[in-house]
Amino acid sequence: MDIDTARGAAADWVRREGRRYEGYRGAYFSGSTVTLGPGAALPVGTDVDIMLVTDKPVGGLKPGKFEHRGVLLEVTQLCWDRIRPAPSVLANYHLAGG
Repeated sequence: MDIDTARGAAADWVRREGRRYEGYRGAYFSGSTVTLGPGAALPVGTDVDIMLVTDKPVGGLKPGKFEHRGVLLEVTQLCWDRIRPAPSVLANYHLAGG
């Protein structure tokens, strides 16, 4: 599978399910697939990481890993306060790459 198809499946999940999370603000790709260019092959066994941004602190279980349209997704809920202002997110190596 190519990265474009995998990202399309991830975007579909965000449109269908991610937007239902309380306080939904948006979502972005994170992790190892961010550096893959258009048309690149998605390495076998690789998940597509999605950061689901909400305006509420994270409560309960994170959505975690699951399959959607043949793609393994890993969704992590992230509170809006953790990614603003920009200098604070850029100082956090877990978040800066995304």
